[in-house]
Amino acid sequence: ATGVLVPGGRLLLELDPRNAPAFAAELRAQGWAAGTAADLTGRERFVTAQWGQR
Repeated sequence: ATGVLVPGGRLLLELDPRNAPAFAAELRAQGWAAGTAADLTGRERFVTAQWGQR
């Protein structure tokens, strides 16, 4: 995805709550500013990420 997005590009992904925290950590390791957000039931389901903004 880094070849497609310019610095400052953003992603919002909805994932299985079992996978979202690990995927956010993987994105952070690759240089993304990434975190998770909870759904209405309180499960961390959404991954928010911005490329080139640590």
